[in-house]
Amino acid sequence: TGGLVAATIMSDAAKEKGLAEAAVFAISMYCIQGFAGYPLTSICLKIEGKKMLAQYRAGKLTTAATGEIDEVNGKIVSEEAPKKKLIPALPAKWNSQVVMLGKLGLVCWLATLMAKIPVPVIGNISGLVWGLILGIIFTSIGFLDENILTKANSYGIVMFALLMYMFNGLKDCTPEMLSNILFPMVALIVVGIVGMAIVVFFAAKPLKLSFPMAMATALTALYGFPANAIITETTCNNL
Repeated sequence: TGGLVAATIMSDAAKEKGLAEAAVFAISMYCIQGFAGYPLTSICLKIEGKKMLAQYRAGKLTTAATGEIDEVNGKIVSEEAPKKKLIPALPAKWNSQVVMLGKLGLVCWLATLMAKIPVPVIGNISGLVWGLILGIIFTSIGFLDENILTKANSYGIVMFALLMYMFNGLKDCTPEMLSNILFPMVALIVVGIVGMAIVVFFAAKPLKLSFPMAMATALTALYGFPANAIITETTCNNL
């Protein structure tokens, strides 16, 4: 689901080679793919969600999560005890929003340092990829809080900043350049979606997924994070 990361890496690599049009193509492709990916994913999730709700209300479907369901607020009341981690959680009075974001910033800084260290055989790995790896590790050991951006009341602004960072790459796209890359982009999107649908049709059953759910998962290749999280959360809230 790293569409933004993939587009950024491709664009930066093209710029380093002096291929301005290829750099714009990568960013433009990411942006325009969304016009196909967003509505199709939303439709697939709504079909799946309505089916699951009908099954649940008919008593044919039980929740996989443990705990009682707060049907008024649409949430699961978890009964699971918090898991013990290597680093104990900070007391709430010290674990302020600034502290949480400071720790997150420290991990991001480490990721940028790791990006400068070549890995044998592979070479340098993007700091964006290191950020994902270190994020998992530091959350697992307890240094970072789970759902840290939500707890720090910063999820929305960070998602907005990510999208603005992405769209900033379009500033180099001129009308002439767009006209040159428009047909290849549209052709690639159409071929890609048809290819996804064919693969999903055969892959969904062995994976025990319905076609709409499998197709929604495959469509994340067109945009990735944070759009996949936003679409899923919005669809769940609407349903």
